Amino acid sequence: MKKLVVIIAGTPGVGKTTVGRRVAKALDAEFIDVPELIRRGRLYEYYDRSLRTYVVDEKRLEEGVNEAITALGRGCVVVASHIIPKIKPIHDVRVVVIRLNPLSLIKRLERRGYPRRKIIANTEAEFIGVVYSEAVRLYGVDRVIQLDATGLNPADTVSKVLKTLKGLEGDHIDWLSSLSEHDIEKLIRFLSKK
Repeated sequence: MKKLVVIIAGTPGVGKTTVGRRVAKALDAEFIDVPELIRRGRLYEYYDRSLRTYVVDEKRLEEGVNEAITALGRGCVVVASHIIPKIKPIHDVRVVVIRLNPLSLIKRLERRGYPRRKIIANTEAEFIGVVYSEAVRLYGVDRVIQLDATGLNPADTVSKVLKTLKGLEGDHIDWLSSLSEHDIEKLIRFLSKK
């Protein structure tokens, strides 16, 4: 029997770790926080001081995540990450990509004290759906669900994740068509001030 692996993904700041821990608890599953695994397992090439982030060695990350999943034995595993790891096909993988209105993401990352360059990079990635696109590329559209967490608290987001895992459809997210013209102009002004 295949082990269910639920990847909770999204750009930094959308709430992956908080939601992932709670989803794992609700499913009585093990939890893997990929950024923590990267640091502990030294699965990076170097630390970029200007962006305050580790530059990941993707091959070592893939091996590290798969080893961690295998080491946990049977049952469900929830993995939280902004980098979509390639999980071995011996597991049943579902990916839930948490999305957040880019303007809300900017505010959240500013509150966390992220450097401006990192806020811009993460906001651009959210706006164009980089994490969702990568998840679909690796696992196919049938295994990937998007959820809009804008305005939701963690408990509501967890509830939404659990419903989608039981078969409820996710959200269709296209920030370009859903944001107002005013909000798009505001976003472009912010992103152009590099």
